[in-house]
Amino acid sequence: MHPRLACRLPAGGGERRGRTPRRDLRGGRRKPSGAAGGLSGAAEPFPWDEVLHLALSRLRWSPDALWRATPRELALALAPPARTALERPGLDVLMRMFPDR
Repeated sequence: MHPRLACRLPAGGGERRGRTPRRDLRGGRRKPSGAAGGLSGAAEPFPWDEVLHLALSRLRWSPDALWRATPRELALALAPPARTALERPGLDVLMRMFPDR
């Protein structure tokens, strides 16, 4: 152990000597949350092969960019675009706003 860390630790390795044990403020044991996968049954394995293929080939990300991306960034990058085609009324509005000169 590093000498500077040893002086910060309580004696005995961090036990709470002389104090009452911490109580569970949630009212006892609970089931795991849905985020832990405990409520949804058997979880599917993460599709690493597909994610790696799409990120490295379709998105043309470097491996470093892939591993630095958050799950939200990855999901947004791999999601299909939410845009719809421009319809005629919208085109007419744009043509009036920006006429050709």
